[in-house]
Amino acid sequence: MKFGDKLIALRKKRGLSQEELAEKLNVSRQSVSKWESNNTYPETEKIVQICNLFNCSMDDLINDKVIDIDQVERKEKSNLNISIDSLLDFITKTIDMFAGMTFTSGLKCVIELFIIACVMAFGGFIVISIVMGLLNSVLSFISNRYFITNFIGSVLGLIWVALTLIVLVHIFKIRYLDYYEQALNEKSKNEDKDDVKNNKVKLKENEKISHSEKVKNVVIRDAKDEPFAFLSILSKIAIGFIKFFALMFNFGTVCTLFAFVVCFVILIPFSFNSMLFFGINVAVFAGIVVTLLLIILLFKFIFNKKVNIKMAIILFVVAVVLGGVGSGIGVLGLKDVEVKNVSASDNLVKFEDKIRFSDNLYINHYGYDVEYVVDETIAEGDIYISTNYDDRLFKVNSHYDSEDGMRGYTLHADSNMNFKNIYDIFIKNLKNNIIVDYGESEFDVITVKANQMTIDKLMNNLSKMYLYEKTTTDSGIRTSNYEYRVEIDGYDCSGKYDALTDTMKIDSRYCKCERRTIDTYKGTKVIYNCESTEEYDDYYDE
Repeated sequence: MKFGDKLIALRKKRGLSQEELAEKLNVSRQSVSKWESNNTYPETEKIVQICNLFNCSMDDLINDKVIDIDQVERKEKSNLNISIDSLLDFITKTIDMFAGMTFTSGLKCVIELFIIACVMAFGGFIVISIVMGLLNSVLSFISNRYFITNFIGSVLGLIWVALTLIVLVHIFKIRYLDYYEQALNEKSKNEDKDDVKNNKVKLKENEKISHSEKVKNVVIRDAKDEPFAFLSILSKIAIGFIKFFALMFNFGTVCTLFAFVVCFVILIPFSFNSMLFFGINVAVFAGIVVTLLLIILLFKFIFNKKVNIKMAIILFVVAVVLGGVGSGIGVLGLKDVEVKNVSASDNLVKFEDKIRFSDNLYINHYGYDVEYVVDETIAEGDIYISTNYDDRLFKVNSHYDSEDGMRGYTLHADSNMNFKNIYDIFIKNLKNNIIVDYGESEFDVITVKANQMTIDKLMNNLSKMYLYEKTTTDSGIRTSNYEYRVEIDGYDCSGKYDALTDTMKIDSRYCKCERRTIDTYKGTKVIYNCESTEEYDDYYDE
């Protein structure tokens, strides 16, 4: 039995005319006539629609050996194979639909379904809560009623979850899948497909229809096709917020792209002198590609433009490869680069100063290590201060600070940097595979030279102000890692500590300071807890 004869039998059994069947399949009546006369075969897509319409198997429909029309029709709709076929067909259509939609359209679909799921979940919570309350009241005479009610509640919950899934799938099918198929077939509704060759040509033309046009048919609906207007409004609001945040994020992405481009341009001259910076620059270029791709994708999403997925994937893969290559080159170049501190610079000059000792004088570290060197040829009371620094970048001066009754001698480095100096120094060091770290210290260790008696007095005064670590070097004693020896807690009253006499002077008789000590590996730390002994009003009255 030929295909056309089976189609006639199935059509008549359903009581359909050729015009009615053609309308359901979105083809012309002449096409149906050609099929039934066995002159042409329909397209595969139309055969699938015919099978779904008449609930029959494709194999049985096109197999000429099947002669009984009753064998063509599926008798057991609950058959496992039929159910699996139906599920697979649903999955295939869903994948095809989302593949033909923009991200915005797909997101709108997901948001609508999510809102419906939330409404169903809220309704289920209310219904199950009411039922559980009634059951607890009815079964109040049963001692173990909670086990029964919990079991019934679990069953009701599973039933409601199944009902929610059925509702979601049904709404998804009638609102999107069916409409999507209808939108794709509308374009060929009034066109004649009598000739197989013309059908094939038309099929090729339809394949050239852009995804954006297909999505437009699915998403842009007339008012009569909007059965869930409130869902559409909510989804539009949600998408609007998402697009707003995407726009704000894209602003930051544009700034990041600008920074990447600036870094790339700056690193170009360095790349010719160091493999490390060449690798870094390749990685930065990869960052430019990724950032640019992200900007394009975000703008496409914001303005509902079609994304060339293939090109986006190619650019992303290229960027990842470049990033990996650049990182590898940078790591290889790193092994030849030596990082040194400021003392290793070849362009250091020496700062020297001479001061006289006084009873309250100490050398203020100001964050730097201080090395005390004994030189008995120096007269008592004379102190020589020296350090090394790069005069191309800094200039050093000295001053005195007064604190806690003590007088601290301090060296201070002022910046003398400009772009040309930094550039010239950096390029020169790179040629020698050296990077000098000027961030940790502007100048080298501060060296203090005096005779033994003067050194002892200086370090004794220093100990009145600070706790510190002390190490022995080849030339003397180095102090580092400083912290204040005295700490004052309390804001209710005021006092002034005198480090020279190690005493706390209280400004008011209403203020009381309690002294306590803590032993540390650096020495003894002193803590004063000061508080007022009277109310504030009495204090101010006094």
